[in-house]
Order: sequence, then C-alpha cells, then structure tokens
Amino acid sequence: MPHHDAIYDEMRRSPSFAEAIARARAESAHGLAMQVVEIADAAGPHDNPQLVKNRCDQRRWLAGKYNALYSDKVAVTDADGGSIAARLSKMSAEERSAYSAEHRGWLSGFSRGRRPQPYPAPKPAGQPSLLMTRKKRDRR
Repeated sequence: MPHHDAIYDEMRRSPSFAEAIARARAESAHGLAMQVVEIADAAGPHDNPQLVKNRCDQRRWLAGKYNALYSDKVAVTDADGGSIAARLSKMSAEERSAYSAEHRGWLSGFSRGRRPQPYPAPKPAGQPSLLMTRKKRDRR
C-alpha cells in the first residue's frame, strides 16, 4: 500500500483521481454506518457501555466526514441554494460589511440556537420597525 503522502500528492495532481477517492469514501460511509448498527446490536449486558458508545461514535463521525448524508452539520444556503460562505468569499470587504449590516437581525437567530423567521421586507420611511413596536409593547 502506498504511503498516504503519495496518495494526497496524486489527488492534488489529478482531479479524476481525487474524484474517484471522494466517491470511494462516500461509498465506504455506508459500510461504516452499517458497522455502527452491528456493534450496537452485538453489545451484550456484560459489555462496557462506554466502549460500545465510543466505537459507534467514532464510526459515525468518520461516516459523516466521508459522506454528508451521515453528517450532523446542516449546510446554510441562500435562496438560490448556493453556499452563503462561497458568496461572502467572493465579496469585497465593503460588500461583506453591507451584507452583514443588512442581514444582522435575521442572522442573529442562528447564534442563539433558534431558527430565524424569514427576513422581513424593509418598511417604508416613517413607519416604525417591527423591532421598535415590540420594544414599546414590552415596556407596558
């Protein structure tokens, strides 16, 4: 078996080889997921439960790295289905700060661990914002 450095060098040189490795990893994730089921089913009453849990978690984590189907992470996309991170990486610093300021209230729901509501349309000038009306209502 070749050294792992040789494999990664070949992946950098050959996109088709890198795609073949990615496909093989994605397929092997299914086998890892089945191993998790087998380990859990084979566990008996005298087995160390922490050891069984660790073996299952390790395979589950590796399956998630190899195939997004088994990952715990959720991709955050924009309305077009594209990656927000990719969009932001293509923007200049001024565009990023403007985008951030425009969406700050809506995006803050992610950091609080709750699902944000759809971004509201801007209010015409002279009308109070939704945030201001909630603050005034809460003071009563």
